[in-house]
Amino acid sequence: KCKHGNSCRFRHENTGTDVNTLGTHTLPKTTIPIPVNLNLHTLPSSPQNKLRRQHSGSGGKRAYDPMKGSAVQLATALQDDEDRWYAELEGPFYSLDVECLAIGCGHDSGKTNVNDGGDGDGDANVSAASGYNNRYPIRVALVNGEREVLLDEICKLTPDVNVVSYLTPLTGIDETSQQTAKLTLAEITQQLRTLIPKNAVLVG
Repeated sequence: KCKHGNSCRFRHENTGTDVNTLGTHTLPKTTIPIPVNLNLHTLPSSPQNKLRRQHSGSGGKRAYDPMKGSAVQLATALQDDEDRWYAELEGPFYSLDVECLAIGCGHDSGKTNVNDGGDGDGDANVSAASGYNNRYPIRVALVNGEREVLLDEICKLTPDVNVVSYLTPLTGIDETSQQTAKLTLAEITQQLRTLIPKNAVLVG
């Protein structure tokens, strides 16, 4: 039986089922009341509307599936039992976050290495023309293992960067960011080279 009682986010139709028992469980079919003035043919057949129709008579809760519940418990136990070799890493630890704007209408970001601009000479001379087909870095942040912000810079866009969208809902950045931007992507990349040691462990 469910130990959460009425606070459970699922709808239990068979309260006598042991959730720890593996096997095939068949839940009883339910009759969902449908208003007489509702024409189902006028509703789009999207997954969301299918869920709404299924939940319309159940207080918005999904029926609990004991088989799925047992599978989740088993998967969690196996995950907890995995070898955590990374727990013995000594660091130093760093976390790097890069927000990108759109310079194209696709999803790929090209094949250019952000460290050397793709030409293999080791110089941080990345430009939009050097391989960034649809995405281009607009903000770069670096945090160390003590949660200290070592770098947080908005990229100053060069003339060859043709902005399609700042993707503001995702990045939190718009065109006004350029008013305070001081460093180009190449200059930020060079700073990262000096801030991140060779033995660093990047997290995230």
